[in-house]
Amino acid sequence: MAWCTMSIDCLSPTELVLSIANRQYGVVGRQQLLDADIEPGFIQGRINARHFTAVYPGVYAVGHSQLPVRGHWMAAVLASGPASVLSHRSAASNWGLVPPPPVIEVLRSSSPKESAPLYAGHPTPFGRRIVIHRSRVFGPDEYELRNGIPTTTVPRTLLNLAATWNVRQLDSALSEAERFGLVELKLLKEISHRGRGWTGIRKLREVVDAWDPSSIRTRSELEMEFLRLCREYRIPAPEINVMVGGHEVDCLWSERKLIVELDGHRYHRAPDVFERDKERTAALEDAGYQVLRLTYRMVTEERRKTAERVKRRLARTFWVESQTK
Repeated sequence: MAWCTMSIDCLSPTELVLSIANRQYGVVGRQQLLDADIEPGFIQGRINARHFTAVYPGVYAVGHSQLPVRGHWMAAVLASGPASVLSHRSAASNWGLVPPPPVIEVLRSSSPKESAPLYAGHPTPFGRRIVIHRSRVFGPDEYELRNGIPTTTVPRTLLNLAATWNVRQLDSALSEAERFGLVELKLLKEISHRGRGWTGIRKLREVVDAWDPSSIRTRSELEMEFLRLCREYRIPAPEINVMVGGHEVDCLWSERKLIVELDGHRYHRAPDVFERDKERTAALEDAGYQVLRLTYRMVTEERRKTAERVKRRLARTFWVESQTK
């Protein structure tokens, strides 16, 4: 007797359904099952027996009525018809750049060759609302499998989001993508300069052109936030986490001899830490550096005021230096 391996040809209809569902976070599409030669009668029998729960028309949860976030994403892609992929904020969330949004966004080709989706966008009691975007410019190099779900690439995701996001949101997402090694800055720069006529392309181009990859070397979210502030208010980028006179400083403009120290509330509560910081500041000032200490609130909530203060300090150190020559 020939040994039967776990190929599709050897699986029973039930095993085949479970195999597909296990790869797709517990959901299957009716068309997928038909394409796998599963009889319509078998599918209807599973629906009648409540082994299939409709998430959207033609898309079912197998054996349960609770789905993880990725299960909802996969169901939305399956329900939106052929040539559909997760996109916009949902894609950004799948890449780990932002939290999951309540509405699922999907991108599909607007080519007349593609048939209309099975699902028009209204939620079922089980499914979440879907927003379907269409694009005539959407090629196979602009999506890939991410966590097993067809998803727009990071560059295409940022290009889509530029239409509705502001510069700071785009910069924050790019910071996360760079931190996780998800995007090549060169490729993103090419896309941002090639996308003439796209809504929001100027914002994306501004963010990409101002981006400094060295910021990824920061060791705290506060440092990353301060670098975003510098880019937003067009302050020259400092060196990060460098040694000055035997002390490691957070931010340094060496030519202006200006140091910015970032006092995140997590790390500067203990009295002994406070005393060491005071001693270090005095030593740096004795060495001829001007030291500006900024708190978390100053960087995140008083951004304009803080940016103006840094600019004044940079201008002051330049003036003092010019007067001593």
